[in-house]
Amino acid sequence: MVGVIIRFIVSALVLMLVSFLLPGFAALTFGQALIAAVVIAVLGYVVESLFGRKISPQNRGIVGFFAAAAVIYLSQFIY
Repeated sequence: MVGVIIRFIVSALVLMLVSFLLPGFAALTFGQALIAAVVIAVLGYVVESLFGRKISPQNRGIVGFFAAAAVIYLSQFIY
């Protein structure tokens, strides 16, 4: 559960930083970044729970990366 909270906080901060630094990235409000961070955290938790404890730390990082990339890609169609 602590991992989900940490992923949530880091995702929200990274999304806010990216929207500030990159000119092509849509400027996110804090609420939009929090919603996207919740989706990233939940998606990562669901995928990791499907794989169980057998997944290695490297693969957890890959799962987190793909979860974040999918949410960021799909969010362009929503906002």
